[in-house]
Amino acid sequence: MKNIYLKSTMHMRFENGELSKNSPVQAKRDVYATRDDENDRIYHVYIKDPESDNFVMEPKAMKIIKTEMIKITLEGITESDIDNRWGYDFSDYGIQFIMSALSGISGQPGTASLLLKDRDILIAYQ
Repeated sequence: MKNIYLKSTMHMRFENGELSKNSPVQAKRDVYATRDDENDRIYHVYIKDPESDNFVMEPKAMKIIKTEMIKITLEGITESDIDNRWGYDFSDYGIQFIMSALSGISGQPGTASLLLKDRDILIAYQ
């Protein structure tokens, strides 16, 4: 998989399966999954505010666990994973990138769904 980049202008937050009362939110976010320079099985997934260039989510080390026709699913690596050279547990994080008909031209996803497993939160970026 190549590096993935999603330019989002809106996101929705779901808590315990329910849409948050403050959703949807109109906010610019850039969602990235970039391949590690030393280990091509690892991707660093992070989110930035393009207006301030600040991290909304610091990089999390993840691996691809499933690739389908229009979906790529990554999950955070565990502290004991053989590929974990950072010593942190990223297993509470997961993300799924989904291509859309419009994104097919650019090769970039149309949506990204970030899962914060320990808090039962899903944030869908579009």
